[in-house]
Amino acid sequence: MELETRLKPHGDHASVTKAARWAEDLGFKTFFASEASYEPFLPLVTAAMATERIELGTGIAVAFGRSPYVMAKSAWYIHSISGGRMVLGLGTQVKAHIERRYGMNWQGAGKPLAEYVDCMRELWRSWRDGDSPNYVGEFFRSNLSNPEFVPEPLPAGAGPIPVWIAAVGPELLRHAGRVADGVNFHAFTTPTVIRDQLMPAIEESRQKAGVTSSMRFSCSVFSGVAHDDAELRALRDHFRDIISFYGSTPTYRNVLASLGFEDLGPRLRELSRQREWKKMAGLVPDDLVDQMAVLGSARDVAHGIRQRYGSLLTQVSVYRGGDRFMTDDDWNTLVEVMRAP
Repeated sequence: MELETRLKPHGDHASVTKAARWAEDLGFKTFFASEASYEPFLPLVTAAMATERIELGTGIAVAFGRSPYVMAKSAWYIHSISGGRMVLGLGTQVKAHIERRYGMNWQGAGKPLAEYVDCMRELWRSWRDGDSPNYVGEFFRSNLSNPEFVPEPLPAGAGPIPVWIAAVGPELLRHAGRVADGVNFHAFTTPTVIRDQLMPAIEESRQKAGVTSSMRFSCSVFSGVAHDDAELRALRDHFRDIISFYGSTPTYRNVLASLGFEDLGPRLRELSRQREWKKMAGLVPDDLVDQMAVLGSARDVAHGIRQRYGSLLTQVSVYRGGDRFMTDDDWNTLVEVMRAP
């Protein structure tokens, strides 16, 4: 199991350079930039110039906020300047955000996203082979080009651009199983949900499509290192707030149910409608926090993550805020223990 890291929001050139070099020096597998307060590809240009080995990924880029052509061009450029280290992580967002924030048309999540990936791969093929793309689907089309618009070839040794898909439920994962090289599971989950509800959907679609290539699985795990009781209480309260927030959303009722807390969701939902945030957190017991979050010393956290997710995930990150007390020695311990046979 490998460790990945995610760029914190509002990173300027100097902070991105520092963060990327820090991650590479410590031995992280992948350095992800997210699409929140900034455009995710731009920091990766800086990270590509500052590093030599670490993978560089979008975690995630919103697919339906861009055409397949625009997304394919951006990923190709990062892959090119980094010497083949790009990982293109895609997400769908939701209808309201696509239409009202991005000003684009919403056509659904599963089948349109799978077609989106197929269209990008046809574009990449055409740029590699030096001919015109020929993709006409139900939702997307790309069958017009000329030499002026073809990007420079990828450097020698650069393989195909891996495409990862971020997904919450089985429906989107059935499509991801056919077209994706990796999956980013949502952080609000449990090993039981991944093993019993999500993995079967992926395997079913891969078998149906005859896909035999390897696949990588990632998740930002509720986890954090504490050096004393005060830090442990702070981390527990941090994740208590996060659990109450996600638990109030009906989409995640299955996660609470997998831990025996199926009655908690409706109660959190009602308080969220009343904007009673503190009362929501007060409903989350220590037992639930301890079942969802891996907290303790660096060595205990690394072993705990491996024990819970070692048979399911190929790489993980520490969920935001869980690293607030961590030192470089703690990170070194995590990387070492996670990589151990």
